[in-house]
Amino acid sequence: MVVDTPGLFDTKRSNEETISEIIKCYGITAPGLHAILLIQDVGRMTDEQIKTIEIFEERFGKNLDRFLILVFTGKDKLTSQRKTLNEYVHGLQTDSNLKKLLKRIDYRFTGLSLSGDQKDLEDEINDLMGMVQSLVDKNEGQYYTNDMYHQAEQVLLERLAEVKRKEKERHDKEIEDALRNEREKHAGIEQSLQDEIQRKENELAKQKKKDDFFDKAKKEWERFRRRGISW
Repeated sequence: MVVDTPGLFDTKRSNEETISEIIKCYGITAPGLHAILLIQDVGRMTDEQIKTIEIFEERFGKNLDRFLILVFTGKDKLTSQRKTLNEYVHGLQTDSNLKKLLKRIDYRFTGLSLSGDQKDLEDEINDLMGMVQSLVDKNEGQYYTNDMYHQAEQVLLERLAEVKRKEKERHDKEIEDALRNEREKHAGIEQSLQDEIQRKENELAKQKKKDDFFDKAKKEWERFRRRGISW
């Protein structure tokens, strides 16, 4: 798996934003990296590139050198100077930052051209992958790791627990919502039944009053009739 991080000192975003993006690689490459590729254009190493290495060492730790490969781009620029990449590297000033870095990483470097045919590109890629494999063999298959990877693993476990907790909360809420809806539904039905019963009782009460009135009137009529009173 290859993870391409954004470059520092990008004019489109701040270094803080870029670093936060780079740190994401801890989560997606845990438990560690087999190799770290530092991309450097053929030419003098700028102050920004030096600062980039310093920032990476701050984030990745001093153990970085064992896993670092320097990849030069623009190798074909040397053609006009009739130089090979090896000649360019060995011709660097001894006290230059680039030469110091190469010495620290045991001169692990390769190059990629900006032009050339498919065969040249395949050869360059094969050379790079061969160097990565050699580095894996040299480190006996060990991953590059440090405290931040252990922290990343802990963060992943915590996030997993948080996801499970939220999933349970969501599931419990769905059940509670369903039960509440059912209760509200049944409460509505029960209220409708109670309203209907009350309406019927009211009608019966009215009917009873009416019946009582007519019964009373009928009894009064019979009483008057027995007394010989007529209308």
